[in-house]
Amino acid sequence: MDKHFELYSEELPDVRLRTISDIDLEKLRGWKNDHRESFFFKGIIAPADQVKWFQGYLGRSHDYMFVVLFNGRALGCLGFRYIEQGVDIYNVILGIPEMRQKGLMGKALRMMCSYAQKEYPGAQGAKVLRSNPAVGWYQRNGFKIARFHEDHVDIELDQVTFKPCRLITSSFTDS
Repeated sequence: MDKHFELYSEELPDVRLRTISDIDLEKLRGWKNDHRESFFFKGIIAPADQVKWFQGYLGRSHDYMFVVLFNGRALGCLGFRYIEQGVDIYNVILGIPEMRQKGLMGKALRMMCSYAQKEYPGAQGAKVLRSNPAVGWYQRNGFKIARFHEDHVDIELDQVTFKPCRLITSSFTDS
């Protein structure tokens, strides 16, 4: 399966999603380490661990990780994997703090969910730590809390109110 593509939408012209390549690994690792308190795994990811994860990722045909681009600048990442229960969203990270409150990651999430909805059946959701301020962000961006657990919540995309955007897909190479 070709994992080298970019998504964009005329409805959301300032944001693009590009599938990751090996040139992104150090940036992704840094973002995840910087925000590890928001995730279940709190350890520091070493460079070798990131490479090992990436090699596994390339072999998983229903797993997508995107770099979020704003005017060509990488500002964050987000991903999803298709599992038998539906789409599991993971590693939604705004890596550039000064880009907060601009709505760019919300646009990126809408694009990714639109792509996932087109490609895979079933619900879209995530497990988010209750202490993570992103719970409110997800709710403002079309998700609802489906279940409460001691340390986390299960959230699901509200299929009734979600408005997918029309996507354009283009290929790219790693050069």
